[in-house]
Amino acid sequence: LRTRKVLRNYGDVHTDDITQVRCHPTLASAVVSGGEDGLVCLVNNAAQDIDDALEAVLNCGVSLSRLGFAGQQHQQLYALTSVHGVQMWDIGTEKLLVGIEDLRPALQTAASHFPVPFE
Repeated sequence: LRTRKVLRNYGDVHTDDITQVRCHPTLASAVVSGGEDGLVCLVNNAAQDIDDALEAVLNCGVSLSRLGFAGQQHQQLYALTSVHGVQMWDIGTEKLLVGIEDLRPALQTAASHFPVPFE
């Protein structure tokens, strides 16, 4: 049942505009958000106390444009940056698995048999 009632407010977890919010595909209480501050915040909505709801903060170091989950158990999180980079994080360990600052050169090399316009 939908209502317009605010259930929780996590306004203090980001220091700038939030650009993306995603619900975990299998954990109903888990939500991630990413913002222009370069932070990815993992929140547990099942926590009784709002101060205990913030479970992890991942610092990507640059503004984020997209977030999503990956892996068979959805234990990885990918973050696309506003400067054409990508990062892959392990949610459980909060460790950066892959960090590519600019995907454009790699994509141009892979697609050298046809032109790929990147701006």
